[in-house]
Amino acid sequence: GKEQGGDSYFQSERTAIYVRALARLIDSKAVYPCFCTPEELEAAREAQRLAGLPPRYDGRCRSRSSADAAQQRSTGSPFIWRLRCPAEALTVVTLERGEMTFDMSHFYDIPLTRSDGSFTFLFANCVDDCEMGITHIIRGDDHLNNMPLQVVLYRALGCTPPVFAHLPLICNSEG
Repeated sequence: GKEQGGDSYFQSERTAIYVRALARLIDSKAVYPCFCTPEELEAAREAQRLAGLPPRYDGRCRSRSSADAAQQRSTGSPFIWRLRCPAEALTVVTLERGEMTFDMSHFYDIPLTRSDGSFTFLFANCVDDCEMGITHIIRGDDHLNNMPLQVVLYRALGCTPPVFAHLPLICNSEG
């Protein structure tokens, strides 16, 4: 809709765009279906915590064969689509910090959809940025940690990642 001289965009009205973008990622094998239940994921995270490891998705569905995944999907098992995160280093240049290199083996394969088929904010946001030709993103430095995964997603979508800047959060006189 149109509001006070500007265009408003509602992610709920852009589903067809997200479906097409996901189809491209499926075709390029940049994503894979994950059939883990919330209980399985929580059990894996708890085991990681007990082992002194950071709790995160362990990639258990990543190596599933295409035939096995297709068979499981045909049974109607709930699943989500996850982005394959490369294990190598990723270098990104930001406006305020310059060149930053991230060891992507410390990141995990993020979900792009939910089990009901809806799209995550991160996925929809990156697709929208690509579709709208966004060139610069300025945001709080609390979002610095998700920038590498967004860059991986922009590239998987065939889009040049925007230039990022992360500013300190506004603090009161006590810090």
